Parts: sequence; structure tokens; C-alpha cells
Amino acid sequence: MIFSPPLLSIFLSASATWATQAPLGSASGTGCLSLSSTNYRTTYDTCCSGGSTSGKGSVNGVEFNYSCGRWATGTNKTPIKGVDARGCAKHCAADTDCLATSWTPRGQCFLVTTQGYSTASGNNFLLMEKTGGTVDEPAPEGGCGKPVEAAKAQCEKEAAARCEEDKATLTQTGRVECEKKMAEKCNGDTAAAADALKAQCEQEKATLGQAQETECDRRIAEAARTAEKSKAQCEAEKATIGQREKAGCEKRMADKCKVETSGAVSALKTQLEKTKADITNDMENKCEVEKSNQAKEWGVTKAKLEAEKAELQTALDALKETNAGGTASHDGSDVATRLADVGPTPQYNICPQYGGREFTTTTSSGNTARWRVNCNMFVKGHWYVDRHCPPGSIVQILRERQENREYKGLFWNHVNICHEVIPTPGTSGMYLIKTPNFPNHAFIERID
Repeated sequence: MIFSPPLLSIFLSASATWATQAPLGSASGTGCLSLSSTNYRTTYDTCCSGGSTSGKGSVNGVEFNYSCGRWATGTNKTPIKGVDARGCAKHCAADTDCLATSWTPRGQCFLVTTQGYSTASGNNFLLMEKTGGTVDEPAPEGGCGKPVEAAKAQCEKEAAARCEEDKATLTQTGRVECEKKMAEKCNGDTAAAADALKAQCEQEKATLGQAQETECDRRIAEAARTAEKSKAQCEAEKATIGQREKAGCEKRMADKCKVETSGAVSALKTQLEKTKADITNDMENKCEVEKSNQAKEWGVTKAKLEAEKAELQTALDALKETNAGGTASHDGSDVATRLADVGPTPQYNICPQYGGREFTTTTSSGNTARWRVNCNMFVKGHWYVDRHCPPGSIVQILRERQENREYKGLFWNHVNICHEVIPTPGTSGMYLIKTPNFPNHAFIERID
């Protein structure tokens, strides 16, 4: 006869329960340690209700004193989970180092292996302490049939309860944790207990006879098939739950990623807008500073030009006094020098101090041109372009254009509009018109 590990564990539990019910019930008066049940609260109430708070019982021949509402210090930190009070006592009975155990209706079992441990009050605790005594437990009556029937029923009941418990655990901890717990449950019973059960069954078979032995084997095999079928069903349900949990986990991760990505984009957009505003403010501040600095530079330049103007006027007055009664000098050197520093923009009035004065300009290639300053003059009979005066000094503008022999001069008015003067083809040529009411009109005429 061959025992598979899961069936052996189930058969051991049911057979031990059947074998110990009679003596434990009479010893304790409540059957506290003789009851095996997955309803842990029922087990606790059996031990601790009806005015009974302590008693005596035995498991696998080992005698215990039990006390309700107490627990032991010096317990192992990691509890054995998923056992009733009788199962907790069985773990302590099988461990020679175990002195006592504390059990709770939550199915948690704490073994005490520390010498000189102490006890304390604690709600919903059941303290079970070894007395050091042993109890002779009689062999089962009626051969193998009764324990096998009990084992089969207990097997089906505990397999269903274990499967439901494992499925509930699987939804929280995942398939890997479930498989680990299943392996621990399947291998939880000790080899010593298995050997004891095998020896007991062999002894019973020797007295039952061949027919009862065959029936016993058949029932054990049937119980094994039932257990395997329940296990296969449990595995299928675990796989379904595992896939459903995986799909749900992937969806939650995708939703979380979407939310986090949206938040990151919003934060980045906000940061970019802030950076853009900071850059804009910085540029505006720098522009205002540069405008202020430029205004200061223009003010300095204007003051310098005014000072130079005053010096030139003083020199001109002195020159007029030197040549009293005669005409102004026409060598043009001072005019060219002066006009090399000023331009039509910003608009500068060169009249009347340079009215009628002539000067010469020379390009880098050696080309020369002769010019005359006409004040209060307007030009007719020519083609020109109205535009804002070009940048640069008057001398610079004339040098850039003088190599064009058709270029006849530069005119500008009081609103800073310049005319590039070229005679219109097919006309009798240009002619000048006096404009005495506009003293800012100036026409520099080419005369060579």
C-alpha cells in the first residue's frame, strides 16, 4: 500500500482525531483538544465557554494543561498559520524542544522553546503547556473502515476549505505565494508521524484479514483520487485567478502610467511657460537698460557736437572778422571735415553757416568730386526717391555715389526725408527753387 504525501497528511489528521476523541473528552470534560475544525472560533469557544477556563487534554499521547485568556513569553516570532488548537498542540507534541504553545482563534500558533518562560493575560489566547506526562490512547475499533471513512470525509472537507483559503490568499499575494503555501502544507507533517501512521495501519491490516485489507486499500485509493481531483480543480481555479489578477495588475499599471505621464507633461508645460516668461522679462529688462544707456550715449554725443558747433562758430566768426568786407573762403577743407562728422540723420541743420560753401570729396580709388552747399533750396526737374535718410555722414553718403556721373546731389528737408537727385531723361534738366520759409532745407549740389 502506497501513501501520497497530501493523502498521508489528511489521513493522519482524520485518524488521529478519531483515535483521541474518547479519552480527551473524558479527561477534560469539554473535549477542548479533541476537536479538529477549520472554524477556529468554534474551537476556542469549546475550550473557553460555559465557565470553563482551564483543563487537561492530550494529543498523540502527550499530555497538556490548557488555560484560556493567557499566553507565554519567549515564543517564536514567526507563527505557524492555519491550524486549530488541536493542530497547534500536535506541532508542539512532535517537537521535543517545545515546552508550551500559545494559540489564537485567527489560526496562529506560537511555539515556546525557551526555558524559564513566563505567562501573561491576553484576550483571545489559549495557552497549552506540556505536563511531562503521557496518555495511553487505545487503538481504533472495527479495523480500518471507520478511520478511512473519517479520513475520506475529512480529506474532502479540508481539501475544499484549503482550496478556498488558498484562492482567497492568491488574490492578495499572487500565485507564487499560494504555491509556496501549498507546498508547505503538503510537506508540513513530520516523517516521524508518517512512520507512526504507517506502522499503525500495518498492525491493523494484520488483524483485519485479507478482505478488510483490500477494502481498506480501495477506500484509501478512492480518497487519494478524490484528493487529487480536488487538487487539480484547485490548480485550475488558481490559474484562472492568476490570469485575472495579472490582467488587472497590467491595467492598473497602465492607468497609473497614463496618470503619471499626464502629470509630468503638465508639470513640464508649466515649467516651460515659466521659463518663457522669465526669458521675456529678462530681455525686456535688458532692452530697457540698453535704451537707457543708448540715450545717455546720445546725450553725451549731442553735447559733444554742440560744443564742436560752438567752436566752429567761434572760428567762423573769427574768420569773418579777419576777412571783413570780403567773401567767405572757398577752399572747402573745413567744410569737408565738418560734414565728415555729421549726417542728415539724426537731422542736423548745416545752414546758414555753410551756405554757398564748396568742398571736395575723394574716394579710396582716387575719384574726386566737387560740391556746393545750397541752403533754403528745393530741386525741380529731376527723378528722386523719397525715403528716410540713409545712415552715415554726409561725406560718406556722397563718396558712395559720386562715381555715378548722373548723380547730381543730395537733398533733405525738415522732416528727415532725403532725395537722391538724378535728372529725369527727356527734360530740360533740373533747376533750383528758393524756399525761404523752410530754413532746414539743404541741397548739396555736384558742380564739377
